[in-house]
Amino acid sequence: MKWPQGASDRDVWTYSLFDGATSGFTILRRDRDYASFGKRVLLALAICAAAWLVWKLSRHAAVRDTFSRWPHLPGVVVGIAWWLWLTPSAVGWLIEAVFLASSLRPAWRSRTTH
Repeated sequence: MKWPQGASDRDVWTYSLFDGATSGFTILRRDRDYASFGKRVLLALAICAAAWLVWKLSRHAAVRDTFSRWPHLPGVVVGIAWWLWLTPSAVGWLIEAVFLASSLRPAWRSRTTH
């Protein structure tokens, strides 16, 4: 009997071959993500640094003017970043399409009575 074994998508597939009937077997595996805590700390620090950078940049008048002139720009940038680095990448295209479509429609103007 040939039996494919894989715990998750990122694991390498292992094929086991048995002669005759088996009542059970033990799979020993080592943790391949032993350094994941360090990666998580690094990611948390990167997020904090990015938040600090956004806070510092938002204090400049030129940045505020840019985002008031093109308010959909951050959404398009987030969509591109999602498409490049996160899964499923189709969500990134969807984010971009929503923000681009909303930037193309005319802004709703309130009616004023004189």
